[in-house]
Amino acid sequence: MLRFDLKARLEKDATQGGLSERIASVIQGCIEEGAFAVGKRLPAERELAEVMGVSRTSVRGAIQRLKTQGLISAVQGGGTRVADHLPLAGEALARYAASHGENLERLIDMRFTLDCWAVRQAVQSIDSSQLARMRRALPVMADIDAPRGQVMQAVQDYRAAWCEAVGSPLFAFVDRSIADTLSYLTGVAQQEKRRVLPETRLMIQAAHDFYQALSDRDAKAAIAALEQHRKAMLAYPKLSQP
Repeated sequence: MLRFDLKARLEKDATQGGLSERIASVIQGCIEEGAFAVGKRLPAERELAEVMGVSRTSVRGAIQRLKTQGLISAVQGGGTRVADHLPLAGEALARYAASHGENLERLIDMRFTLDCWAVRQAVQSIDSSQLARMRRALPVMADIDAPRGQVMQAVQDYRAAWCEAVGSPLFAFVDRSIADTLSYLTGVAQQEKRRVLPETRLMIQAAHDFYQALSDRDAKAAIAALEQHRKAMLAYPKLSQP
């Protein structure tokens, strides 16, 4: 029996989008808080559906979303468990990049190369619901007065949506690790107020351009937007400091 009220969490969840997205957000929150322990098996779909008061189909959609993001993995014989390698991998990557300053630019370039590969997959398969999630995230990402937590969640939702379209849990895992490391190293996650920097505006514009390119199924334009974002990241003040 679950010792915390998932139904109440679902009712309070402010995630925009469909029911499966909200369920995924609640489960992700439980994972991040440690309520669902790393390496441990998640409750069965049937139990999750019962305690949350939703259909198994909605739970199944949420589980698939979390699998694509690399937060959970399949268990032999059925079921799922919280991925036990994510925190360690992300922490190790952050420590390594922080102690080898010259590797930060390499990390940005590596991400760009991976994204260029992923774009060619995403433009073929991205669907209307994934594009809608990206579109909803953009105004929050651009709002300099929005709470930092909301902005970071919007950024995660934006990238998670198109990562799902790529259809590769491995890519989603690598992307999440790199994104967390870059946020840590640039100090963005620790800022209570967003700084109005030219580089920030360029990143936001690149995000808009990238969304539009995916909507148009235009891989060339999407890669151009990624290059715009890469240049803004390299110019970001925190990155240029010795």
